[in-house]
Amino acid sequence: AFVEKDGTLTNAQGRVQQLCKGLEPVGDARADWEILQDVSNTLGGEMNFESSEDVLLNGLAGEVAVFEVTRGTKVGTQGLSIAPAE
Repeated sequence: AFVEKDGTLTNAQGRVQQLCKGLEPVGDARADWEILQDVSNTLGGEMNFESSEDVLLNGLAGEVAVFEVTRGTKVGTQGLSIAPAE
């Protein structure tokens, strides 16, 4: 459920926005990134993230150049623009 999500999303204007979960997942429910990491590792990948923030800062930022600006920066409540200046 959306209210259980913690992490970031990137909108169409190129702004990374923070998501803060409102409720803890029930029972054995896990975060999306944990499930995807397990699937990847089962299929031979080598993902070793510790949090949703780790996925952004050390995963996505290392693979997709435009997200490099997120390294060492807190997304915060106002978000962070990764769109090139016009």
